[in-house]
Amino acid sequence: MSTRFVIIGGGPAGNTAATYAARLGAEVTLVERDVIGGAAHLWDCIPSKTMIATGGAIAFTRRLEGMGLEQQQPEVDIEALTERIHSIESRLQRSTTRLLTSQGVDLVHGTAKLLGPNDVQITTASPDGGEDVRTVHADAILIATGSRPRIPDWCQPDGDRVLTTRECYPPKQFPDSITVIGSGVTGVEFVHMFSSFGAKVTLVVSRQQVLPG
Repeated sequence: MSTRFVIIGGGPAGNTAATYAARLGAEVTLVERDVIGGAAHLWDCIPSKTMIATGGAIAFTRRLEGMGLEQQQPEVDIEALTERIHSIESRLQRSTTRLLTSQGVDLVHGTAKLLGPNDVQITTASPDGGEDVRTVHADAILIATGSRPRIPDWCQPDGDRVLTTRECYPPKQFPDSITVIGSGVTGVEFVHMFSSFGAKVTLVVSRQQVLPG
């Protein structure tokens, strides 16, 4: 009898675990609330790298004059940049879904709740607009739900002046100046990204150093 393995979270960790478990003969069910491939991966990591590439191209044009070439002043087409980001996200999501499906992984779009050490309650949307709830017994359960930005009560995102990573890919308009709170990898990446688009960036550091640890 094969091992029943339930994975909660369809990001890089959950997908990798599902792939290896399926290859080893396990019966794998993967539950994802948002998007196969991972919300943080497809809605944060991939868009940020896409924007950094675009910002790098803009920064390169500023150095053309020093290379004996006529300097250009490119402008960002936010609509085209957004379309490019969404195109990459969709392509990666489709390829991840095809890979997992080809390995026999049962992909479930819904939420999961632990009822005990071996039981998972899975809730999915029903065709009539309600909810379908079922309980799955598992020999092993992996929680790979990832993380999200910690938002202070006094500073709620509005999508215009106060943003989290989710509202920045790309923003509605590129600011002349921006303050980044957080000196970890994501914060420093934002400094580099917005600087390349020509913004004046202030980094607020709460620790003794940038990129601690």
